[in-house]
Amino acid sequence: MNKMIAFALFAGGLLLVIVGVLAYDPSRSAEGSALGISIWPLGCGIAAAILGLIGLSRSFKGYSRAFQKSTNSMI
Repeated sequence: MNKMIAFALFAGGLLLVIVGVLAYDPSRSAEGSALGISIWPLGCGIAAAILGLIGLSRSFKGYSRAFQKSTNSMI
């Protein structure tokens, strides 16, 4: 269950980063409004992707430890 949540956070974060990059309009950057529109999806997307990666790395470590314990008990 935690692995699915972490993967959803990572995928949603990547989607938000893509939306933020596509929302950036350099022709309106002198007004300051282009950055305001694209900064929120970029920031939230990067944060969600990092949290998702952390969650995925922790879930894989748990599986590898369980696998090591099961193989050591077989020997």
